[in-house]
Amino acid sequence: MARRGDVSTDFDREGLERFDNLLRARRAVEAVDTADFDRARGRIADCRSRLRARDALHLAVCMRLSATLCTADDTLARTADKVGVTVQRAG
Repeated sequence: MARRGDVSTDFDREGLERFDNLLRARRAVEAVDTADFDRARGRIADCRSRLRARDALHLAVCMRLSATLCTADDTLARTADKVGVTVQRAG
């Protein structure tokens, strides 16, 4: 996010440190399946969501797994809240 100018470098570094701590605490890698792509496409098609493709896909996987979504992105966090996905804020 600092590379886009959205936040300061210090804020970005702090967010990355918090994210690294989360990864050390519990790391899971999940496969993306066809249904996830279909669900993500539906979110992208709804222009009101303003989600980018990768964010919509992350959200779809969290929905399928009933997983907590860790993000510093306000748009993604708001959309996740709307669909009942638990959000943990990074940064």
